[in-house]
Amino acid sequence: MDNCQPLLDRSPEVSALCKPLERELGLNYFNYVKLVSGEKRTLLTNRPDYIGNFYNDAQYKDENVVNIEQLKFQSCFTWDQFREEPTFHKARVNYQIANGLTLIKCRPAFTELYYFGTKRDDPNASAHYLNKLDMLEHFIAYFKDRGSDLIDFADDHYVALDGSNNVIENMTQPENILNLLALDEDYRLAYDSRDDSKLLSIKEGQCAAYLMLQLTADEIAKQMRLSVRTVDHYIEHIKTKVQCQRKEDLVSKLFICDVLDDKNQKRYPLSYFPDMPEQAWQDYLKATQVKHIHVRHHGEISVLSQKESICLFLFCLGYSAKGIGAKIFSSYRTVQKHLSNVYKKLKVTKRSELNIIAVKNNLLETIYFAFPEALNELLH
Repeated sequence: MDNCQPLLDRSPEVSALCKPLERELGLNYFNYVKLVSGEKRTLLTNRPDYIGNFYNDAQYKDENVVNIEQLKFQSCFTWDQFREEPTFHKARVNYQIANGLTLIKCRPAFTELYYFGTKRDDPNASAHYLNKLDMLEHFIAYFKDRGSDLIDFADDHYVALDGSNNVIENMTQPENILNLLALDEDYRLAYDSRDDSKLLSIKEGQCAAYLMLQLTADEIAKQMRLSVRTVDHYIEHIKTKVQCQRKEDLVSKLFICDVLDDKNQKRYPLSYFPDMPEQAWQDYLKATQVKHIHVRHHGEISVLSQKESICLFLFCLGYSAKGIGAKIFSSYRTVQKHLSNVYKKLKVTKRSELNIIAVKNNLLETIYFAFPEALNELLH
């Protein structure tokens, strides 16, 4: 398929970025796919031999591939369940891509899929990499930073695939959670899905989603057409269920809630902040050091430094400039300067606008995994 060739020609640069994956994790296959509206997509890979064949043979039309790309809730899945399907069987037999997993990142205007594969034909391989998700998340932040020029190039060279449909709804963002909870009573927000007392009611879930967008009680009341007193009542119930009183703690805990499907007994993480691994991956962190966070907003790219990103992270969790200063051992004036830079770069004037951008671009998770050592220390 000729229109893929400009993207496949950049594979040596992708391979250079993927060396830490192969060296530290034994992953010999990486494929980045961005699905946008209609039949358009873009891709970057370190295996042009396999991906070139995949698109030339129109394997993207395979029912199982289509089903994978249309997943709405799963943020991660292993390939075990598709092991004997034709597309995966061919990859294993002909290209030594035997096992792996895919991470899915939903955004309002597009969805990104990150495929990580290994030649290890071992039934335990997938479980091994599930335990390394934090390392893969960190690699994604590294790839989006150091590979930003590659991603920009790919965005300018979309591939149009006949017969494909990339319409994927992102149902794990607060705005869409509101719609989901309103339309289907089978879905609930849960701080701990194993404990029924931690399940939020439909109204509490809607209120929580608005809190994640940093709306005030007055603003939430207008959106939900309720009295402020009723909203305050819901907020107090939420605080009790997530066991916290301070606003910054409440918002941060809401971001690690799950979407619980009562009918099908499934749970879908909104985001997660796992404990960082021990000394074993210090070399990996050094090899995949992230310097900047690249934010795509309204067709423009803004580049945030590590300090600006960490201040944005804490600011979105509800900390004041003074509170951030105490956390990162910086003066109030220094923090204000960092936040001012963030406002200017993202071209916003209100805190609520900043939080909406952070939510839509999943910046909290991105920043956390980009700078795990710094933030792990701040959050514990």
